[in-house]
Amino acid sequence: PFCADEGGFRCDQCQPGHKCMRGDAMEEICPAGTYSSPERTSCLECAAGQFSSSGSQYCQDCPAGQYSANSGASTCAACPSGQYSSSSGSSSCQVCPAGQYSASAGSTSCQDCPAGKFSARGGSSSCDDCPAGQYSADAGSSGCQICQPGQYSASTRSTSCQDCPAGQFSRVGAATRCNDCPAGQY
Repeated sequence: PFCADEGGFRCDQCQPGHKCMRGDAMEEICPAGTYSSPERTSCLECAAGQFSSSGSQYCQDCPAGQYSANSGASTCAACPSGQYSSSSGSSSCQVCPAGQYSASAGSTSCQDCPAGKFSARGGSSSCDDCPAGQYSADAGSSGCQICQPGQYSASTRSTSCQDCPAGQFSRVGAATRCNDCPAGQY
């Protein structure tokens, strides 16, 4: 309670989101990043993963896709690309695993790299194309597979290899084209 009037005969209850100490003539608003204690005698810091604006009675959890690493936050930050936060109240973001990515800040999940693409390490904001001579048949690949001898892949982002046509061959893996059989052979 605080006593606003001189010679007053009563004290007023401190409002939520404010604090009043014994003998105060006016209430004091709790700053952003804090909230008023149940007795309204102090302002307490919001925990990591939470935030508040000035004059708050309680703190709010950071929404999914955002976080606050330290206590006393007035706002939450968006998880950077390559990371995500799937639940509210996060004090940190998780790194997307290899084979997945998140392209934009504030992601609540990661997406699998599509077939023909890959991400070799965690924390990727995009996926790389499989080079010619290699492929990835499934989504969520952390690497590409090499076309076997007798097969080839002429373009990047392949999801499979093609067999060399009749009259042509490839002796080594990762071929980008097949060679004609020499004269006298087939």
